[in-house]
Amino acid sequence: TASYTSASNGLSSHFYGYERGTTVYSGHATIWNGKIALMYPSDYGYATSGGNVTDRSACLEMQLYHWYYYNDCKSNDWLFDYTYQWMLTPSSTASDNVFRIVNTGTVNERGASDNYGVRPTLYLKSSVSITGGTGTSTDPFTLKM
Repeated sequence: TASYTSASNGLSSHFYGYERGTTVYSGHATIWNGKIALMYPSDYGYATSGGNVTDRSACLEMQLYHWYYYNDCKSNDWLFDYTYQWMLTPSSTASDNVFRIVNTGTVNERGASDNYGVRPTLYLKSSVSITGGTGTSTDPFTLKM
């Protein structure tokens, strides 16, 4: 979407739909077949539990672009860590723009030449659980099927 800053286009639910759509910048791929990728904007939005002032349902009604205003939304989001991070979702309006999370908690787009962090992401089936570890290189997660 070109207008992700508005409440009519910038909610987690809107991004979820865009991520499954085919509106991309001319010539860009619309399918990812890999097992590991970067997170989507909707992953970040749906990961919040909200807080005392702004609960989860209210956070999900706020556009991700404006989350820097809503401390309860970003501070209670297990994917937010005050760093700049790239997301999987490319812009549909510019050939080199990609969505990102910035250190204030907002989601916006930027040219992919900047040196930001990445967070590899995968989905676990419901039959798989994390049984230990913290997810670091020295203490990796252990999984049980």
